[in-house]
Amino acid sequence: MLVLGLAGSPRCGGNSEILLDEALDSAAKAGAATEKIALSKQKPYNKHL
Repeated sequence: MLVLGLAGSPRCGGNSEILLDEALDSAAKAGAATEKIALSKQKPYNKHL
């Protein structure tokens, strides 16, 4: 099973991201493959630009 965590907060390392990291760590300990994507580090995409 793959667990995908999306961090949507504009603050990197904030409380929401800390909680997400804990949840992903728990899922990994239970045997799941995990991946985290921080949306604040992604460039916005607009096909019309």
